[in-house]
Amino acid sequence: MNRNASAIVRTRLRGKEGLNAVLSRGTSSCPVVVTMGRSEAVATGLQDVRVQSKAQEIFIQASSYCPTGVPTQPEDNDKITVTMSDGSVVDFDIRPPSNGLQCFNLSGSENTEWRLHTRRVSSIPTEV
Repeated sequence: MNRNASAIVRTRLRGKEGLNAVLSRGTSSCPVVVTMGRSEAVATGLQDVRVQSKAQEIFIQASSYCPTGVPTQPEDNDKITVTMSDGSVVDFDIRPPSNGLQCFNLSGSENTEWRLHTRRVSSIPTEV
């Protein structure tokens, strides 16, 4: 991402609170803090079947991306379980966007954050 685009993204995210999350790959996991970026509804269809999902950008410090215990780059199908500000728990799969790009790229003025492309896969209501 060029510096101008990066500055625009950072401006839009400024003031948004970090959310607690768990990052997992296979049977390994680690706690992280994430910032939610933009989201959009995505509809795909095959003949008479229509599937809707929600594409969501998630930002995480690159040095915190340690699903196997050491900093690494994201992989397709890594999972992020986020506790939202309302207490609900939402699962996301890291997936490439429909435009053919990879599922992640470095972001931030110093390229210190991963910008992850994800799909929302579930919402688990919390007990009251």
